[in-house]
Amino acid sequence: MLATDRPENGGRYRPWIKSIVDFCTDHPWLVLVTSLVLAAVSAFYAERNFAINTDIWKLISPELPWRQRQLAFDKTFPQRLESIIAVVDAPTPEFATEASVALTRRLTAQPGLFLSVRNLQDSQFFFRNGLLFLPAHEVERIGKKLHETEPLVQIQATDPRRWAGSRKPIGQPS
Repeated sequence: MLATDRPENGGRYRPWIKSIVDFCTDHPWLVLVTSLVLAAVSAFYAERNFAINTDIWKLISPELPWRQRQLAFDKTFPQRLESIIAVVDAPTPEFATEASVALTRRLTAQPGLFLSVRNLQDSQFFFRNGLLFLPAHEVERIGKKLHETEPLVQIQATDPRRWAGSRKPIGQPS
């Protein structure tokens, strides 16, 4: 027995392979047509029966406790799911303001694409809490400057005429 005829070297299947190759070389058109028909049937079957759902949340069971909390949260705050937030960064605050106003104007002009457009820079929340969104080093720099102006703030806080908005100079009697 030759080494190529041993079962571990594929010798057992040699006669079958030889007969398949012989048939294919003897009847090339039949093989081609059969291959095309099988490909068409396979494509039709795949189109009808295979589907891919790309929604990652449908891949996770809604019966899981953490998933139920997530669904309740999404139902309570639906605006979070349909929001697109654009952050405008510019070399100066003036350029950032100008760019955000222009962006808001351009997006508002397309109501078919955007249900609502808001410029959060005009928001009272950001007006009051804007320091929370600055980088840490910037907050530290502003804090140092505020600390340096403490004596001036103390003078204004202790002089009732300044606090009340009086226009009389400090040295003149009231």
